[in-house]
Amino acid sequence: LDRQPSNWRANILMGEALIGHGKPLSAIAHFELALQQEMTAETKVRLARALSRAGRHSQAQEVLREALAMDRGQRDTYLALIDSLLLTDQPLPAKVYADLAVELFDINYEWIGRIAVLAITAEDWRVAARLYAKAWRARKWRVDLFALAASVHIGHAALLLIAARIGVF
Repeated sequence: LDRQPSNWRANILMGEALIGHGKPLSAIAHFELALQQEMTAETKVRLARALSRAGRHSQAQEVLREALAMDRGQRDTYLALIDSLLLTDQPLPAKVYADLAVELFDINYEWIGRIAVLAITAEDWRVAARLYAKAWRARKWRVDLFALAASVHIGHAALLLIAARIGVF
C-alpha cells in the first residue's frame, strides 16, 4: 500500500485486516479509497460493515441501500441490511427486505430462522409457517430461534398446522 496507495485491491485487503483488528474507523477510510478507485456493490457492503461496527448504523443502511440499487442480485447485501435494521430496532423495514430476500434467493437455515422470527413478530403466519415447514422438512434449523418464537407466540404445533393447511407439506 505504501508503494501504490491507489491500489483498489490493497485498500480492500487493508480494510478487511483493520476490521479484523477491531479498527473500523481506519477500515472505513480504506474502503472509501477503494470506492473512489472502483465503485462496486461488494465494496459498498464492506464499507457498510465497517460503518456498522463503528456504530454508524444509519450511514451503513444508506450505503447498503445504494449497494442494492447497484446490484439487486447480492443475497449478502439483503442479509446485511436486514441485520442492520434489526440492530437498530426497525423490524418492519427489515421484514420488507426479508420478504424480498426469501423470494429472490435460497436462504440458509440460520437466516430462515431469523426471517421466521421477523414474520412471527409481524404476525405474518403464512410466511412464518412456510419458512418453518421448509426448515422442518430439511431438519436443518436454528432450534433456539424457532423455539423462542413459538413459545412467545403460537407454538410448534400451531405453526405445523398452518403449514399443512396452506399446503406447504
